Amino acid sequence: YLASGTLNITGGTIGGTSSNDKNDAGLNGGGIYVAGGTLNMSGGTITGNTADNGAGVYFAGDTFTMSGTALISANKGSVITGSGFGVYLESGTFTMSGGTISKNTISDHRGTSGGGVYVGGGEFKMVADENGAYGTISENVATFGGGVHVANDGKFTMSAGVISANRGQEYSNYGANYGGGGYVNGG
Repeated sequence: YLASGTLNITGGTIGGTSSNDKNDAGLNGGGIYVAGGTLNMSGGTITGNTADNGAGVYFAGDTFTMSGTALISANKGSVITGSGFGVYLESGTFTMSGGTISKNTISDHRGTSGGGVYVGGGEFKMVADENGAYGTISENVATFGGGVHVANDGKFTMSAGVISANRGQEYSNYGANYGGGGYVNGG
């Protein structure tokens, strides 16, 4: 939990692959919850965490940058109406110029939004860094926007990067799936 200040992640793992390693938040931010301040992630892994929203990262701070070899992967939403299993952006600015957000999902996809990134507020930007490197959002699953879901007053700008192999997965009784790569509802 970060209330203010700066958190720099350059290596290591938050979470894990066994039930003993994972972090579980009842509501928001299974791996990291940022309520204020700055998160810089240029390396390391956030994996195997669970939460209703933002199983990997729930961000309501000022500035979040993701670059280099940073990995947010295999986090799971814990309710059927959850959002942003990799990253949930409530406010502030999230700039992705490297790293990967992949394989974030939930077992029951009915009504879920933004398997990779959910932009409910603030601004999400995918850009190239000074060396031409860029980020990737891939293999995430949700009913609405497997890769990215933009809602409410959220903004999304993409000038570089890859969004691929994401799925808007239909739930058998729900009857619909929308936007494998992205879904915009508001914003």
